[in-house]
Amino acid sequence: MPWKSAGARMDAAVQWKTGNRSQTGTKSGKAHSAGRGCVLVTGATGSLGGALIERILADSDMDVLALVRESGRESAEMRLHAAIDFEQIPGEARGRIGSIPGDIRRAPWHGDTSLRNMLRTRVTEIFHLAASTDLTGTRESLMAANVDGTQAMLTLAQDLHSNGRLERFNHFSTAFIAGSAQDHHAMEAYPCPQPAWANAYEESKHIAEGNVHAAIAGGLPATVFRPSIVVGNSDDGYTRS
Repeated sequence: MPWKSAGARMDAAVQWKTGNRSQTGTKSGKAHSAGRGCVLVTGATGSLGGALIERILADSDMDVLALVRESGRESAEMRLHAAIDFEQIPGEARGRIGSIPGDIRRAPWHGDTSLRNMLRTRVTEIFHLAASTDLTGTRESLMAANVDGTQAMLTLAQDLHSNGRLERFNHFSTAFIAGSAQDHHAMEAYPCPQPAWANAYEESKHIAEGNVHAAIAGGLPATVFRPSIVVGNSDDGYTRS
């Protein structure tokens, strides 16, 4: 599986995004030193994932790697570029983002020693946002995307924490893990004592979060976020299409 990296001192040719164009070559030097942290993001092409990446690049000196599915004729680079508003990112920061083509359910680092070693060397934080939010989807498809996908990222996170530089795994759950089929008081503690799921999406996110809490109990430093319905920027009302 080919990969493109925002890291430095890599022997392979990598593709870097700079505004509306790409540059191919080998990057090294202080600007992308191996000592600086790198954030791995899933769900980068979603509205929340794209906004998160823009904020990371604008407000920190961290590099960003995005795991992005290829779709038809659209490459991972093309899909990532369409999701990011590069006009909102300072010029220097535009060179700090790269993509890894792949699907969380078929992790590209399995069997790719060079990619796994790069992730161990570079990644200090993971933000897992990728999920299926299809409220009418089949239970099978939702479990595959949300439960199996989260477990695949947890497996990677545990490896990077034990053998690499990972400091924290951030999981984006949902405010509806307790279910929306009835009114009740939902506490922050997991699990919810009497979940009342209205659909398989809520059930799948409940199970996925449970797996994250199990990993936390096993020693993985992790944070769980439970956003409600995301409608746009709270300051100016901007909403992505």
